[in-house]
This record gives sequence, structure tokens and C-alpha cells, in this order.
Amino acid sequence: MTTRDRIATAADVATLAGVSVATVSRALRGLPNVTEATRGRVLLAASELRYRPHPHASRLASGKTRTIGIALPMLGQWYFSKVLAGVDLVLSPAGYDLLIFGASTPEDRRRLVGDADAVRSRVDGLILAGMQVPPEEVPQWVSSGLRVVSVGQEIKGLRSISIDDAGAAALAVRHLVNLGHLRIGLIGARAQEGAHGPPAERRRGYAVELRRQRLGLQRELQVEAELTVDGGREAMDHLLSLPAPPTAVFAITDELAVGAIDSVRRHGFDVPRHISVIGLDDHDLAAGVGLTTVRQHPVRHGQLAANMLLAELDGEPASDQHVRDETQLVVRSTTRPLADP
Repeated sequence: MTTRDRIATAADVATLAGVSVATVSRALRGLPNVTEATRGRVLLAASELRYRPHPHASRLASGKTRTIGIALPMLGQWYFSKVLAGVDLVLSPAGYDLLIFGASTPEDRRRLVGDADAVRSRVDGLILAGMQVPPEEVPQWVSSGLRVVSVGQEIKGLRSISIDDAGAAALAVRHLVNLGHLRIGLIGARAQEGAHGPPAERRRGYAVELRRQRLGLQRELQVEAELTVDGGREAMDHLLSLPAPPTAVFAITDELAVGAIDSVRRHGFDVPRHISVIGLDDHDLAAGVGLTTVRQHPVRHGQLAANMLLAELDGEPASDQHVRDETQLVVRSTTRPLADP
């Protein structure tokens, strides 16, 4: 029986192309460290043999699950849904399944850590999306042999991908200061949602930049809210009720910013003529409302995390311990100079 009479395998493609099976996997997934000439040979061989990855056969042959897990605190929240989409963009063409673990409560996280060996029996690698992991729990992940990557949060001892949240917030505040604003409000996260991680770092970046600009912290201009559009609306209602409202507001997420804009307009004021508003994320809603924001790339974060894990599963050395992805200021129509008529 020839390879044309049966389902072709990765080994058949490797033999025809004159490369290793690992190189076939990397070439077909578009990973780096494969020359264009080699990639071309692999693609040609795969096409000639009509090769398609077969997850079940691969599992039997390798003893691996061919499954990557992702722990998500909130599946419906914009950032996490985008990370999930990025992960799937990599895993699906590679013939890997994706298993979602709910991690919406501290008990969920503790159960994941406590059952690290059980998790290891179900997946070859795990992505932690926006999860808080105390330093004392990291060794349990490492000792289980499970390959783990954190997304959205730097965790010492684990590989991770995130942005500089404090730096991104400082960039937003600096934009407002450069426009002449001196009374800059903050819509941040309530304590239970923002004690650690990105919300706390964004609040810190706001404070650091105000001090750097020698404006000082005006406590009455800082409001906590649920991380939703409604939360932003209620927080802005409070700021507008002050005897001296801010002339500009930094909301730590775009959803909060959208709610703030709605509040300003409901009160009969104009954005940005009366109050400038800036957010952070570049949510899908941002462009539609003309929101000035600081853009991050969560789909790319998910792709980077998945490729990190798959490259290591292919036998490549572990990549950088921490990847800090870039952010960009995106100026739209919700901010303008204070002195404009």
C-alpha cells in the first residue's frame, strides 16, 4: 500500500520533504525558526500527500492529550473573549483541542492549583488568563510538570505575556495633561475587582503620572465602579455632582469610558467640549463612539501564549520568561484641548 492509498501522516510528509516531524509541525503552524525554503518543501509535500492533522492518531502515537487548557475568570468579558479567540487561531490549525476551565472565584483557582496533577492528565499545557496566583502556589504548578503561561498578568516563576498597565495609564493621563487639563478624574475598579493586577496597576499609573506632572492627587476626583458600562455611567454621575467636576476623566477600561460618556450626555453636557474622556483597551465599542484610548492587543496575547506552549511541546527551548507587549495611544474625538472654545 502506498501513501496515496491510506491517510498520510506527519511522518510521511517529513520523509517526502526530507525534514523531521517536529519541523513539519512548526512549518505547518507558521512558527519561526523554519526557513522559507524548508517551509515551502513541507507545504508542497503536505499538499501532494493530501495531509491533514489527525488529532486522535497523534494522541495515540505520542501519549499526549493534544489539548491545551485555558482558565478564564470571565468568559463574556471583552479582554478574555479576545484572548480566547487568539488562542483558538493557533490551536485549531495545529490540530489541538481547547478545554476551558472556569476560574471566576478564588475557590475555582484554588481547586485548579490543588488538582494540578489531575489537570495535567487532561491537558498538555495551560493558559492562565488574568488570574492571580500567589507566589507560594507557583511551585505546585512547576512540580506537576504542566507547562503554564500567564496572559494579562506577570507571575514570577511562570512565563507570561502582558502590557505595562501602569505605563499605559500614564500615557493616557499624559495625553490629557498635554491638552491643558489640570483636574483629571479617575474611574477605577472597586476593591474586590481592582485590588491586584491590571486595575491596580492602571490606578498606580494614573497617580504616578499626576505626581510627575506636579498636579498632585485630588481624592474627590477618584471614583470606584463595577467594571461595566453601567459602572462607568454611575461613577460619572457622581463626578458630575461635585461642586467642581473634573475637566477630563481617565477610565481604566473602555467599557467604563463608554458609560461615562453616556452619563455626560444625559446630564446635557458635551464630550469633549465640556469634559474630555479617555479609556484603555481599544474595545470593539471604542471606534464607534469616537473614544480616545490606549490600545492593547489581546488577540495577539492569546496567539503568543498558544505558540509558546506548542513550541515547547515540540521540543524547543522555553522562550522568554516574560513578554511585555506594546500599547499605542489612539486619539479620536472624545478628547480635545481645554482652551478650545
